[in-house]
Amino acid sequence: MDCSEDRPCSIYLELSAVVANGSKVFVSGNLHGTDGTLEAILLGSSDGGVTWKDATPRIQGAAIELVQFYDLQHGWAAGELQYPLPHDPFFMVSTDGGESWRRKPVTSGGGSGSVQTFSFDSVQHGELIVDSGKGAAGGRYKFFESQTGGDSWMIRSATGEMPRLKHPSPETDSWRLKPDDTLSKTWKLEQKENDVWTVVAEFPIEVAQCPVLAPTAAQP
Repeated sequence: MDCSEDRPCSIYLELSAVVANGSKVFVSGNLHGTDGTLEAILLGSSDGGVTWKDATPRIQGAAIELVQFYDLQHGWAAGELQYPLPHDPFFMVSTDGGESWRRKPVTSGGGSGSVQTFSFDSVQHGELIVDSGKGAAGGRYKFFESQTGGDSWMIRSATGEMPRLKHPSPETDSWRLKPDDTLSKTWKLEQKENDVWTVVAEFPIEVAQCPVLAPTAAQP
């Protein structure tokens, strides 16, 4: 990032997914500047969105795109490294309701690709689609399957057309993320009750100004 004290770089928050798990709520996304992605974030709230904290240490140069909980204990968050192009897709796996997460790569060798969608239909079985790019050998879209709760993945097919998951996760329409660029310049987290959407939390879109600090003089 090309920043200076006279021209500091703006840091922005992008939120891509929200999921509720009992009284807990999780949102995922990334922090980025105009020149690239800085950190993946996974925020959690245990009081219905009143207060928030990092659910797991932030991952440099990455974005977390999707989150799913199968039950109150088992959850997954999927993303990839972003610089210079999307690569090395990974999963964050939780077996204690989101209190802790462990990071697992989709493939041991890494490679180009971004997570398009995934779904677990049991605590062990999951499906995943990765977009490896137009020039990927064998086909752009890779279909993976896990029998180990997301700890390991096996590629099942590669195609030029976007495939469908065999067991898509049920869609929920009770929570949504909505950017408000014109007024408050925030991300709004809303919950629907009795067909009425209510703002539960707000997150600023521009979160910081990042100057480059002068190096500290060496101490004698």
